[in-house]
Parts: sequence; C-alpha cells; structure tokens
Amino acid sequence: MRAAEIILPTYASHRFCAAGLPPDRPDFPVTTHTPDHPIIRGPAKNVTVLATALRSATASVREFVRRHTPFLLRPPPASSHIGPMPVETYLSLALREFARLRQIADRAIAQLPPGTFATPPAPGDNSVAAIFKHVGGNLLSRWTDFLTTDGEKPGRDRDTEFVILPTDTREHLLDCWAQGWAALFTALTPLTAADLDRTITIRGEPLTVLQAVQRQLTHYAYHIGQIVYIAKHFAGPRWQSLSIAPGQSAAFNRAPTKYLEKS
Repeated sequence: MRAAEIILPTYASHRFCAAGLPPDRPDFPVTTHTPDHPIIRGPAKNVTVLATALRSATASVREFVRRHTPFLLRPPPASSHIGPMPVETYLSLALREFARLRQIADRAIAQLPPGTFATPPAPGDNSVAAIFKHVGGNLLSRWTDFLTTDGEKPGRDRDTEFVILPTDTREHLLDCWAQGWAALFTALTPLTAADLDRTITIRGEPLTVLQAVQRQLTHYAYHIGQIVYIAKHFAGPRWQSLSIAPGQSAAFNRAPTKYLEKS
C-alpha cells in the first residue's frame, strides 16, 4: 500500500446507531460496511471526499434526532417551572376524581332545557334520567357496606334502572343520585392504604379494594361522558363548555387553570 493511500477501516455488518433506537428502523440513517465495499480507497486527494461524506452522515443523524426526539433539542419555555409535587395517595386521588366526575355531571344537567331530562336524544338511546337512575342504583349497590357485603345487592334490579316509571320524577332521581354519591364518599373516605389489598366481591367475583375502586371510577366516567354529550345535544348553541371552549386553547394555554386546584 502506498503511503499516500487512505483506507477507512471497515467491519462486516457494522451499523452506526443514534438516540438509542433500534438499527432496523426503516427511516434510520444506517451505513453498512463490509471489507468488499470500503467507503474510500484511493489517493490522498480523496480525503476531501471522505470529509464531505462524514459531514453528510453527521447532518443526517442530526436531522433524524431533530425529527424524532425534539424534546431533547429544544429548551423548555422560559415561563415553565416545575415545583415540588404534592404527596398524594391513591385514595385521595380517587376521592378527588369521583368528586370531579359528579361535579361535571351536575354542571351538565344544569344546562338541560326544560322537559329534556327524561327525553332520549334518539330512539333506542338512554335519556339523562335513565343514566342518573342507573348510576344512582349502581352507587348504592356497590358502596353500601362496601367492605362486608357483595357489591351487587340482592334487592337491586338493574334492568329497571333503564326504564323511566311515572314515579321517576326529576326530584326523585336526583335524590337517589345524591344518596348514591353519599354512600360512595362514606365508604371510601375512611379507608387507608392498608385497605387497598383487602378483598371484596362483586357478583361473587373476588377483587381487591384497589381493583374495585378503579373499576367504579372507570364505569362512572363512561356514563358521565354520556350525560355531558346528551346535555350538550339538547342545549344546542346555548351550551356553555365544561372544558376549554372551542377556539380558546391558545388563550387557555397562556393562563391555564391548575388541574389540581379545580376540584
């Protein structure tokens, strides 16, 4: 080999990776070299070619990182500040979220026009009254004597919760709704972290307290979303958003309400 000759060492099946990502990504800039295909093997003047190739490869990697991990390259906004997080147990979090869900439902039905509480939005749909009746019945059944009796009480008739009877006035259903939430908070408030591993049953199925609480939190969120949707349907253009109003995201982001202060 002449002294003026430049040889770039090559390795079979060698790949250069960046950002800790797998080398088999189709959009990842990969260069594979083998002894049969050296990048440069030629006179010293080809150093310029090598330098150009290295600059191009570096630019490719930088572009890849920029596109796929922008959070690593962009500084945080000047206004951002992360202070010490408050210590919160799962039970206190669950209590807050249950209270938030009830508040959302109560704010939604406050916007229902007169005469629409028991009106389904379409044939075959549930009315807000039916959902209130069902959730109220579920709350009373699940949370009464929560730790000592099955969550599906013998006296509950779930199917009738979706049928609005002449006695199911708005006032009566709102009273059952309030009783159900009172049962939940009465049962959940005294619990401690030590209770989360205790076993309760729902329809004979053993569940930990943690599993049962999470199950009910998800269930109520599902139905309260329905309540909001139906109330918005009937309120029409008079609807007042319970979240960020359409077109107001930018303004909200400039002065956001603290999530933990909204409860």
